[in-house]
Amino acid sequence: MYFSHFGLSQAPFGMTPNPAFFYAGAKRGDILHALLYAISQGDGMIKVTGEVGSGKTMLCRMLEAQMPANVDVVYLANPAIAREQVVYMIASELGIKCEDMRADQVLRLLQQELIARHAKGRQTVLLIEEAQAMSHDTLEEIRLMSNLETAHHKLLQIVMFGQPELDAALALPHMRQLQERITHSFHVPPLARSEIADFLFFRMAQAGYRGPQLFSRFALWRLGAVSQGIMRRINILADKALLAAFADNTHRIGVKQMRAAIADTDFARQARSKRKLPPALLFAGVLGLGLALGLAASWGWRRPAPPALVQTPPAVQTPAAVQTPAAVQTPAAVQTPAAVQTPAAVQTPAAVQTPVAVQTPAAAQTPAAVQTPAAVQTPAAVQTPAAVQTPAAVQTPAADLAPEVAQALAAGRAWLERPENAQRFTVQLSLVQAKRSADLQVYLQRLAKKYPEHVLMLYPSQIGGIARYGVLLGDFASRAQAGQVVQSVNAAGADGAQARSVPGIQAEITRTASAALWRAPPPSGAV
Repeated sequence: MYFSHFGLSQAPFGMTPNPAFFYAGAKRGDILHALLYAISQGDGMIKVTGEVGSGKTMLCRMLEAQMPANVDVVYLANPAIAREQVVYMIASELGIKCEDMRADQVLRLLQQELIARHAKGRQTVLLIEEAQAMSHDTLEEIRLMSNLETAHHKLLQIVMFGQPELDAALALPHMRQLQERITHSFHVPPLARSEIADFLFFRMAQAGYRGPQLFSRFALWRLGAVSQGIMRRINILADKALLAAFADNTHRIGVKQMRAAIADTDFARQARSKRKLPPALLFAGVLGLGLALGLAASWGWRRPAPPALVQTPPAVQTPAAVQTPAAVQTPAAVQTPAAVQTPAAVQTPAAVQTPVAVQTPAAAQTPAAVQTPAAVQTPAAVQTPAAVQTPAAVQTPAADLAPEVAQALAAGRAWLERPENAQRFTVQLSLVQAKRSADLQVYLQRLAKKYPEHVLMLYPSQIGGIARYGVLLGDFASRAQAGQVVQSVNAAGADGAQARSVPGIQAEITRTASAALWRAPPPSGAV
């Protein structure tokens, strides 16, 4: 409805997990790379937990999309299955016909199929979503499935995605065997307040928006307070706020639009109702306050008068017109001049003096719409999203690049920007920090001696705000050709190599705003 109003080509805050909208910030990109590395090791079980709506399904989709070419993925989307059905579902996903067979027969066929795939250099990974919904018996069957292995390798690697209830289930005494099988555990955290603006701007840009930040500081603050950093809640509120801005015929989302979005959202209303005090507690609080005021008044009435030495002389007492509350403040012309000021021994205590912060309240200086209170101001990281302002690590990369590093970076840029290479592939070996130019030079020299038949290239990226270079090996016409090199590279001990496409690398550079890491224009004869 509001697409043309904001210049969008698609919905920016849809609920369906779309890999094109994967946000690599808030440790999501780090977790994804760690998952790919753990899978490349080929042993043990992996667990990923996070709150409802934190982005676990999106992370699972991205993991499946970026699996190396030699990995076969078995996706288990329905965890509410009986224990005896697990082996049938896995066998069916692998194309094994198991109708009218006993469970032990199906298990035998499954093991034979996994051994055959392993002999061909292929790896099988089982992805389980909503694992917290599995019964304890089904989880125990999953543990038994992890026993399918050869003398040196696991035949079936398992990655479980679930809510924090999964941790509670695995902590039970009779589940300790499964708990000890888990070699890697990751937690998907909610977005910090300082990351919400970057997340919103990234989603809008992916949907085709090319303007400035739409959300005001106060709107972002309210969004963060209500959503608690949960991505699904952020998407819901942002979508409703865009609709409210469209209805108001404005391109700016401020307090009015965000309040309308919050009022139209169930979880926001429930959060407000939970913050309200129950009537009984409210009555008890009022009664206690009344008793306290009564005791204070009684104590003040019986309190003896202070000594005469401390009392302020009548001639020096502040007139009634000056004893105005802080909110009404006495003008400068009415203030007592220096010559009439009370002596130091008789001066009014500091508690009576008007503090500097109260002398000019924010409400009297500038209206709330013009000046945002200090508590509401958004940090610098939120004021300008990463998609608009390049992080410092990317703005000022190391200037003293080694010759091999500069040459490989120029080669990578020329290869990625050549239009005829849009359908080609390469092998990514690793990601290294951009600051370590000397170490990268030694690494490239070693790779050049080890793989003289393939060209070495670099491309810029960043994870967690740290500038990095991706190390690429070779130029291939198909993913299958790149997959063969991946197998040979990993077999030689360089675990973690994976096949990458030109569009995938270009999307990563754009998503991480790393184009500033490119060096001088590529030479005309490069790749």
